[in-house]
Amino acid sequence: MKKCIFGILMIFIFIGCGRYIEPENQNNLAVIIIDEKPKLKNRDGVIVGFDIDEKFVHYTQKRVKLKPGNHKIFLEITAYYNGRAKYSGIEKFDLYVKANHIYKIKVERDREVLNKLDENVNAEYIIYDNSTLVIKKSIQLVDSTSSNPSDRFGMGVNNSSSIDPMVLDSIIYHTVVMPL
Repeated sequence: MKKCIFGILMIFIFIGCGRYIEPENQNNLAVIIIDEKPKLKNRDGVIVGFDIDEKFVHYTQKRVKLKPGNHKIFLEITAYYNGRAKYSGIEKFDLYVKANHIYKIKVERDREVLNKLDENVNAEYIIYDNSTLVIKKSIQLVDSTSSNPSDRFGMGVNNSSSIDPMVLDSIIYHTVVMPL
C-alpha cells in the first residue's frame, strides 16, 4: 500500500514539471472554461485535455486565466463508452484572447451509445467568446486500441521513451477516479 501511494505521489510530482501556471497579475485577464460533464459512475462521458502555449493543464482544472494576446491551444478529446476510450489526435490552433473576455470550449459527440466497440465516433468542438462563435470544428475520435500517438505537440520529435501527460492522466483517471 505504501509503495502504491508513493508511486501515485511521484506521478503527481512529475506531472507538475511542465504544468501551466496562471499569471500572477489578476487584472485584465481572459478566462478559458472547459465545459464538460463526465458521468463517472457509468464510465461514460467526454474528457477534454488541453495545453496552453505547450504547458500542460491538469484535466481537473476547468477554468484557466490567461494574459491577453495570441496563445497556442492544444486540445485532446476523449469520449468514454462504458470505459472504452475513443480519442482524437491533438487539435492545434492559435487563439487570440482579449482582456476581460470569457472563452468557453464545449465538446459534443455524435452518439451516446456504440453499436460496436471498435467503431469510430464523430465529435465537434466549439469555442465561444462570451456568446460569439470563434471556432467550430468536427473531428473523428478513433478507438483507443487502433492508434499510437507519439508526438504530443506535433514538433516531429518522437518522445517514445517519455511518458505523455495525457496518458498518465488517463491511467490515474482509470485507477483512482473511475473505481469511486
